[in-house]
Amino acid sequence: MICHNEKCGRQVERPLELYDGSWACPYCKHEMMSAFSEFAVTAENEELFILSERSYYRWLTNVKLLRESAAQKLIDKAVELCKESARLGNPMAVARLGFYYDKDYVEVNRSEAVRCRIAYAYYSAVCYSHAELKVEDGVRHRYDWKEIRIDAAKRMLEMLAFVPEEIASLDKFNFEFNRTRVREELGIDVHVTRTEGAKSGREEQAYSVLYSCFAKQKAPLFGIFRLTGDELKRVFKIAVGNRFDVYRMAERGVFLAVAECDARGSIKDEGGTFTALRNRRRIDEVLEGLSDDSLYCAYFFNENGGHRFFGKYGLSVVKKTLEENRFALVKRLVSDGGRLDYTFCDDDVYLYKTKLRSTGDAVKKLVSAVCEGERI
Repeated sequence: MICHNEKCGRQVERPLELYDGSWACPYCKHEMMSAFSEFAVTAENEELFILSERSYYRWLTNVKLLRESAAQKLIDKAVELCKESARLGNPMAVARLGFYYDKDYVEVNRSEAVRCRIAYAYYSAVCYSHAELKVEDGVRHRYDWKEIRIDAAKRMLEMLAFVPEEIASLDKFNFEFNRTRVREELGIDVHVTRTEGAKSGREEQAYSVLYSCFAKQKAPLFGIFRLTGDELKRVFKIAVGNRFDVYRMAERGVFLAVAECDARGSIKDEGGTFTALRNRRRIDEVLEGLSDDSLYCAYFFNENGGHRFFGKYGLSVVKKTLEENRFALVKRLVSDGGRLDYTFCDDDVYLYKTKLRSTGDAVKKLVSAVCEGERI
C-alpha cells in the first residue's frame, strides 16, 4: 500500500490501525483511508482475496470440528489476507472488512458501537464510491462494479437496521438517511426496516476487552466503558477456566478505576472522582458501595501484552498524562467523547507523536481529536 501523501509516497507494509478503524501512514502520519477513493482489481490483490475467502470458508465449514486455537488461526488468517488485499485497493476486500467488523470476527476488544462505526466506514467507501473500477489484465474473473457496490450497500443497511441507539441517533449512521442515499445513488430499494437491536451483554464485552490486555500483539493500551453498578459487579464474576478473572487481571498490572456518571453518561457533577481498584479487598469494598441501577464509568490502563511503539518508560508517560490533575483527560474523554465507549492502542497515541511533540503532548492531542472530531 502506497502512502498517497505527495511528500511521503512510501511503501507501507503495516499502517497504523486506529481506534475508529481508519488507517494512517506510520511515517508521515497522514490518513490512508483516502486510498479507498479509487479501486482496482489486480492479479495480486485478487489472489490475496481468494485465499482470504478460502480461509474464511474453511473456518465456516469446520469451526465446530476444530479445536478453538485452530479455528481462531483460520479466521485470523482470513482477516489478515483480506486486509492485505484491501490495502492494495480491492473493493471486495474492503467491503469484506466491513463484514468482519460488523459480525464481530475481528477486534473483539472494541465495543459494538465502535465496531459498527468501523464497519460503516468500509461498507460506505465501496457503496458510495463514484470512481470507476479498474481491472488489470490477467485477473481470473469478471467483475460487475455496480453489483459489488449494491452488495456492500445491502450489508451496510442490514447492519444499520440493528445498530445500538447511540449510533443510530447520529446523522451519518441514520438508517433512513442511508437507505434514501442508496436509493438515489444505486437505484435500489432495500426492504429492511429499522429495529432496535438486542442488547448485548455489556459485562461480557467489558471482560473481553480486559482479557485482551494480555494479547501478545496489539494489546489495548487504555480505554473506558460505561456499565451499571449491577453490570460492573457481574464483570468481576466472569472467569476463563474458573481462574482468570478481573481480580487476577488487576493483580497482574491492569490498572482499573471507576467513577459515577450521570444519566447522560458524563462524569457526575463534573467533580466526580475515580476510585482505583488495586486489590481484591479494595475491589470488593468499592463494588459493595455501588448502586445496581446507577451508571458508572470504568477506566483501565494496560502495561501488559504487546505494544508496538512504546516501551516501559513511554507507557508510564502515557499513564501519568492521562491521570494527572485527578484524571482530567479521562474525565474529558468520558464527558465530551460522544458518550461512547473507547479502546485505544499505542497506534492511536503514536499517530500524534512527532519530533516536536512529546509522548505526553501526543496523549493530549489524541483526546482532543476524539472529543473535537479532529485529525492532524
